[in-house]
Amino acid sequence: MNPVPLSDTRRHWAAVLIVFALTALLAIAAIRHSEQTQLLLKVALGLLFSLLLAALTRLLFKTRAQARALAVLVEERTTQSEERFRRLLDEVPAVAVQGYLMDGTTCYWNRASELIYGYAAQEAIGRSLLDLIIPLDMRDTVRGAIALMAETGQPIPPAELSLQRKDGTRVAVYSSHAVVRISGRAPEFFCVDIDLTEPRRVQDALAETMVKYRTLFDDFPLGITITDAAGRIVEANAASERLLGVSRAEHGTRRIDAPQWRILRPDGQPMPAEEFASVRALKEQRLVEGVESGIVKAADEITWLTVTAAPLRAPDGQVVQALAMVTDITERKHSDEAIRRLALFDALTGLLKRADQAMYRAKAAGRNTLCLA
Repeated sequence: MNPVPLSDTRRHWAAVLIVFALTALLAIAAIRHSEQTQLLLKVALGLLFSLLLAALTRLLFKTRAQARALAVLVEERTTQSEERFRRLLDEVPAVAVQGYLMDGTTCYWNRASELIYGYAAQEAIGRSLLDLIIPLDMRDTVRGAIALMAETGQPIPPAELSLQRKDGTRVAVYSSHAVVRISGRAPEFFCVDIDLTEPRRVQDALAETMVKYRTLFDDFPLGITITDAAGRIVEANAASERLLGVSRAEHGTRRIDAPQWRILRPDGQPMPAEEFASVRALKEQRLVEGVESGIVKAADEITWLTVTAAPLRAPDGQVVQALAMVTDITERKHSDEAIRRLALFDALTGLLKRADQAMYRAKAAGRNTLCLA
């Protein structure tokens, strides 16, 4: 049913006012004229009064009809809005929503609530919240919270709770609450619960992974340093402390191209910062392998290293860090030097032996000259 248009209502009131004005004029005229004229005017006045009464009655009925139609329309639209809202809540798979009366009786139970707590909506509606999902050790606390919401009209603060499934097992949820008061209806409160089982599982797995990573990082025999995109050292392991002769705290105050580093090329000459493996990996955005260098530590002690550095990229491909792995090759370097010296010594020894042999041959031949050829 559609309400009477506003323009029609205005026309009806205008007609009533016109009839009322004519009736008033006739009444005034009847007072001033003769008895016969007054009779005629009274008849006319009676007709006009009847028309006025009929117009008012018709207008009253139409106004009532309009009010009823408007009330029906509002109720229909309210029902439609509530139905859409309930459908929306039913279709949200990860958010459990329950509605309760202020005595704890369940009046709404969406699909996600069925999945989390194990009760079908038909099982839950009409039963007490306390009997459904509240563990025994929490029931007194929940009773008090319900009473407080009923008294104040304010929801209790959101919190992480350990509630109970149909099979008796516990489930961790993050629960928020809302109190709803609608004129003409009993007050209700709603619980909005998010299942924390999967986030907790992911969090635990991440924590376990971080423990493994930290153990591997700290105990790894090779030195490892991680720098950010600006070249600041953000992490270093114990082996890096030992090999580079710099504490982790001091690592954190340095850049990879800082002048405090005293780095040598393989030939013993100073190595400029632009040749450092980590600097090149960040600048060239590629893997840089096997850069041999020496680091001068306290008391001018030199530790010889090979450094391999690689850029670390974010999911979008942007270089955000660089990782460098440092291997101690000091012993190998010393061994290579010893072998080189031994080879040189062997060459000199062979030369002296040949000279001695040549001398004996010259004496045997009666010559006084020495030929080493």
